[in-house]
Amino acid sequence: MAPPAAPLDSAPLTVRAARAYLRLLQSSPILTKSVSSAIISALADLSAQTILRNKRFNLSSAGNYALMGLVITGPATHHFHRLLDRWLPPTLPAAAFLRLAADRLLFGPVFLLVTLYVLNRLEGHCHDSTVFMLKNGFLPMFKANLKFWVPLSYINVNYVSQEYRVLFGNVCAFFWIIIMASKRRRAALREAARRDREEEE
Repeated sequence: MAPPAAPLDSAPLTVRAARAYLRLLQSSPILTKSVSSAIISALADLSAQTILRNKRFNLSSAGNYALMGLVITGPATHHFHRLLDRWLPPTLPAAAFLRLAADRLLFGPVFLLVTLYVLNRLEGHCHDSTVFMLKNGFLPMFKANLKFWVPLSYINVNYVSQEYRVLFGNVCAFFWIIIMASKRRRAALREAARRDREEEE
C-alpha cells in the first residue's frame, strides 16, 4: 500500500516564501544574501528610472546594479557583520555607538567609494574619468549617505540578528539606491550639458 501523500502547505504564499528564504539563509547564507541584494538593487534602479521618467528602461544600468549587489554588496556586508560581532560584541561598554561608528565611518565610506567606482566603470567610463567624478561627487554623496543611513544603521547593527542584517539593509538600500541613482543621473546630465557648452564655444 502506498504511503499517504504529504499534506499540502496551506499557508499564504508570502509565508511560504519567507520560510523558504529562511531555509536558504541557513543552507547557503552568502549566496542567498548576494542574490537578494542583486534583485533588490536592480528593482531599485528601475524604480529610479521610473521616477526620473525615462522614456525606456535602461536594462544595462539595472544589470550593473544587480551585478554590484551579487558580487560586492551581498558578500561584503555578510562578512562585515560577522567581523563586527566578533570585534565589537554588544556586551562592550558603549557598544551601540562603537558599532554604529564602525559601520558608518569605517565600512560606510569605503563601501560607498567602491560602489561609485565600480558602477562608473561598468557604465564604460575610464579610470581617469571615474576618479574625476569621484573627486567632485563623492563628498556630497557621502553626506547624503550619512543622513539616510545613520538611524537605520543604528537599528540594524544593534537590534537586528546577524543573519537578518543584510536583508534589513537590502530593504533600506532599495530606497537609498533610488536616491543615489537619481543623483548620479542628474550629475551625468549636468556633465553632458557642460561638455556640450564647451564644444559650442
